[in-house]
Amino acid sequence: MNVVQVLNVKLQRNDQNVSWGFNVQGGKEFNCPLVIQRVTANSLADRCSIRPGDYILRVGTLSTEHLTHNQSRDSIVRQGNSLELTLQRFLLRFCLFFFI
Repeated sequence: MNVVQVLNVKLQRNDQNVSWGFNVQGGKEFNCPLVIQRVTANSLADRCSIRPGDYILRVGTLSTEHLTHNQSRDSIVRQGNSLELTLQRFLLRFCLFFFI
């Protein structure tokens, strides 16, 4: 059974030279949703509990549903030093059955 969790994450940095600490894959041209591919250990993204496999639903108030990869990247850059993401995370639940 899968459980879906929607998260609103706000990241703040003091300097645009500091990386958010994540890579994204996907986009409209690939017929794939935007997904966090990699999170750098101890980065801002890591400290805000962003995880590989999280789907990016929104950047600020902008839906990512019809954005290309480059449009998505540009929307993240335009956020400046304050980045708000709406993420979707799938949690797996396992049920164990014991037969006696």
